[in-house]
Amino acid sequence: MSAVVLQQSLRDLDAAYKNFFDSAKGKRRGRKAGPPRCKSKKDTRQSIRLNTNAFSLQDNGTVYVAKVGNLKVKWSRRLPAAPTSLTVTKDSSGRYFLSFVVDTEPDILPEAETDVGLDLGLSAAEPCTTATTTQHVTSSSKDAASSPPDGWRR
Repeated sequence: MSAVVLQQSLRDLDAAYKNFFDSAKGKRRGRKAGPPRCKSKKDTRQSIRLNTNAFSLQDNGTVYVAKVGNLKVKWSRRLPAAPTSLTVTKDSSGRYFLSFVVDTEPDILPEAETDVGLDLGLSAAEPCTTATTTQHVTSSSKDAASSPPDGWRR
């Protein structure tokens, strides 16, 4: 077993206990964090997280994982940049999934020429600052199917 896997699991456990105790003392903002949970006997998912020291992408499309070797991968899409982390997950049917963490630059959108304000109103669904309105949607077919026939009471 790679030492990176053990170090990463210790880092995760340390972060979980730090969040729990900071939350109990009031140092942590947001909702309260519960105590770290042990692995469940019922949950059959297994996963490991590796940093860049423990894996590398090969030119032939395989992924080299330390202490394991080359893994053939069925790629769903190309990676936009070099990965910084890899999570290997095994599900209950014995399939393995690789999940990469990639740092990318955010897309800068062009500046809009005008501002538009939307309001959820009573008479119109969305009155806009551009003087256009969208009407409320009437009942859907699902609502019509669940409503009683005319003349019936609920």
